[in-house]
Amino acid sequence: MDCFLIITYMWLVNYVSTFPRVIAGAFIGAAGACLVLINGSSIVISFFIGVIFSCIIIFVLYYRRMYIDFLKLVYLTGVWYFNAFAMGGVFNYFISGKVTSVILVRMCAAVLIVMYILAGRNRIGKIRNNNRNMYNVTVLRSGKNIRGYGYYDSGCMIREPISGEPVIISSYKYVRPYLSDGERTYIEMFPMLPDEWDGETYIRSIPYSSIGNSNGHLPGIAVENIVLECQKEKETFGPCYIAVYDGKLSSDGSYDFILHCDMRLGG
Repeated sequence: MDCFLIITYMWLVNYVSTFPRVIAGAFIGAAGACLVLINGSSIVISFFIGVIFSCIIIFVLYYRRMYIDFLKLVYLTGVWYFNAFAMGGVFNYFISGKVTSVILVRMCAAVLIVMYILAGRNRIGKIRNNNRNMYNVTVLRSGKNIRGYGYYDSGCMIREPISGEPVIISSYKYVRPYLSDGERTYIEMFPMLPDEWDGETYIRSIPYSSIGNSNGHLPGIAVENIVLECQKEKETFGPCYIAVYDGKLSSDGSYDFILHCDMRLGG
């Protein structure tokens, strides 16, 4: 049951996790259910146990895989409870033996509609599969993989001025979990510099200009390789840089990177 809830939950929030994390989350959910049973009839204590263990499951699934602040955690927990109640209702019908074909059809239709509405990002799933400008992106950096969706922008011609390497753009919130403490400090201070160099952190100042006479500099970090995939096509680019933007790249959250004009699959 817990594995099923986690799988449907990942579909709702549109963030994947790994198989070991899913299994660990299922065991944590089972442990929380046992504590609720041991607690007995105290509804308040059972509620807090449920909330705490729900948050633990979310962190197990997505620690260092997505940026989670307090508001994000509240949203993710709310989606978890909706999913749990919805799926619990489905199982309750089966267990009670009161389900009929008509009730089942109505119930499934209602659940799917609400899940579809809440999982707004999934509405662009087919577009992602068909749109040649939207790629699956894997960034390899210091032994870590940063995964997301990238939008190919033929007008993105930004290059790191010293090496001439191509630059892609991502938001600070998205890449923050993968940065070192020194990089976070330097980026948050940018364009200012700390009084003393820590001896290991390197941040590039990357100039940019865009339509509408917007121009300036963004902090940049070096990456070893970027792997782009679209349907059956796959290609590796690199080395390059990620320019870190302190804002949202996409209003609907449909992509996490803006790709350089040289990074196009299929010519």
